[in-house]
Amino acid sequence: MSEGVPPARLRASDQDRERVLAVLRAAVEDGRIDLDEFAERSDQVHAARFLGDLPPVTADLLPADRQPIQLTFAPVLALLRTEARSGRWVVPRRQAAFALLGTARIDLTDALLVRDRVRLDASALLGRVEIRVPDGVEVRMRGRSFLGVRFTSTRPSRVPDAPVLEVEGFSIFGSVRVSSPRRRLPWPRRGRGRREVGER
Repeated sequence: MSEGVPPARLRASDQDRERVLAVLRAAVEDGRIDLDEFAERSDQVHAARFLGDLPPVTADLLPADRQPIQLTFAPVLALLRTEARSGRWVVPRRQAAFALLGTARIDLTDALLVRDRVRLDASALLGRVEIRVPDGVEVRMRGRSFLGVRFTSTRPSRVPDAPVLEVEGFSIFGSVRVSSPRRRLPWPRRGRGRREVGER
């Protein structure tokens, strides 16, 4: 990722455009926009060159935390409730999350990392911070705990020059956990016989 490029000026990919188009299709199906408006907004999506061109297209269709493209750098604050950030969002060099008697969920599986090394200041006071990362990200847990838990179930990355997520902060009567999607094992399905060598 180019150093110093604002998130809104990052180039949009075909996958980014498809996320926005999926929201527009859903809006047509439930009657929030008509076909003419769908065509007009779709043209804007196809013409979009940068990530910053996409959020205005769906700004009036979904709440901010459910937008298909999110460019906010605001901390994830779970104060007496559950707060989450997921989907396609741009992760800055340094991001903060804090849970007080609540749960903060941060999903990085579809996120776009601006730097190869990202610091996440994740702290919990009588609450929980749950972080989900994709395979291939190197997770380094640091910070302090007092009658709390700071734990990662991810495995060391085997990818050379893998992106690094440094998790800092504290846990006081709370927990900070990092996990990755479960891998599906190639076990035979229940009720089906095991295939023998040479069988078709």
